[in-house]
Amino acid sequence: MTFITIYLKTVYFYAENGATQTKNPDSSSCIEFSTGQKEISHADGSREIIFPDGVREIVSVNGRKETIHNDGVRKILEVNGDEIVMFPDGQKVQFLQNLY
Repeated sequence: MTFITIYLKTVYFYAENGATQTKNPDSSSCIEFSTGQKEISHADGSREIIFPDGVREIVSVNGRKETIHNDGVRKILEVNGDEIVMFPDGQKVQFLQNLY
């Protein structure tokens, strides 16, 4: 089923899995699943996934991936494979992929 709103958003409802997809005029879109998970595609090409438990995963256009946990821990996976973990108390741990 498709709806077009007065804000020029197009909303699709998928009866098979209960998902709703909203497409915006700026080419961004959001899919909301019946499980509570949301997947947002931003106009700049980046993507964001919000899981039912509140954990957020952001993937930038260049492939950099950041995961933000409910306890404030942030994990960043760089394109080159380096991983950075930042804790709420300010501690930072880096795991480097290539050590020469």
